[in-house]
Amino acid sequence: WRARLDGGAELDLVVLADPVFVDLVEPVAADVAPHLAGNAGADKAPAEAGRTAFDIHQADMAEPGTEILGQEMKVNGKLASTVGRTAMDPIDFYHFMPKKVRIISEDSVADLTAYVGEENAEIAEILKNNGLDKVKGESEMLYSFDPKSGDIKLDLDGDAEGLYGMTLNFSMTDFDYDAIVGGAEDGTSQQALMGAALKGLKLEIDDEKLLDTGFAIAGAITEQDPATLRQNVIGILAIGALQGGQFSPRIPEYATALSTFVGEGGTLTIEAAPEEPVTVGGIAAAGQANPAGLLETLNVTVSQD
Repeated sequence: WRARLDGGAELDLVVLADPVFVDLVEPVAADVAPHLAGNAGADKAPAEAGRTAFDIHQADMAEPGTEILGQEMKVNGKLASTVGRTAMDPIDFYHFMPKKVRIISEDSVADLTAYVGEENAEIAEILKNNGLDKVKGESEMLYSFDPKSGDIKLDLDGDAEGLYGMTLNFSMTDFDYDAIVGGAEDGTSQQALMGAALKGLKLEIDDEKLLDTGFAIAGAITEQDPATLRQNVIGILAIGALQGGQFSPRIPEYATALSTFVGEGGTLTIEAAPEEPVTVGGIAAAGQANPAGLLETLNVTVSQD
């Protein structure tokens, strides 16, 4: 079915398998609601096994946007996740390029035991013992594009309570959309794309039970002691620290940070923070000619706290 949202935009929903059950929440145009209800199978019971149920809420006209309420997803007939609310701000475009996107997800609960199946009862028990049958979470994504400067920013922030937290920050500049799109006819698109430049990239992973659970599952699968497996990985990283110094003096620092993270948890930070933006073309060329030098150019660091 198709719904017309604020500002005249249209929303298409394509159902590939079982029907999606939709309960419309006011305000929705009176001439649209009956068609949505009829085409979405709203006369069916959302609780049928293997099907997904959610509400679509069109925000008040004074605060345009779209919300999806009460999402549920089932795997093998078992409830795997629920999301209380997903909201997306209106999206402005520069031609086909979004200028700003903001999506938040709140009040989600995931049951990771639903993904392992009854045939993996031992793994399901490990997940349950670590509280992963009821993982609460939330996330936010912010994206922006400035057509004048060519600046692009992407910020992701997510948290799975009791398991891990994650943030990702990415920025680039000189993304010349007009030249990239306009160069399709004369073959200059790739050249324009190579001129876009990385400003920075930062990934942070905050371990809560992610490592403990991962090694517990690995131990169950391989029939080995999880603590022994963990020490083996730390040993491999220690060897990498010794040998990697021949490639780049930064490699031992990376390996030490990774081994400490594997052994103790905490927060792992991986960052590329060049003094000046580095073009995509420059990264590609350096990656082939001098990979070790690229680590210096991008100022790649790995740390554990």
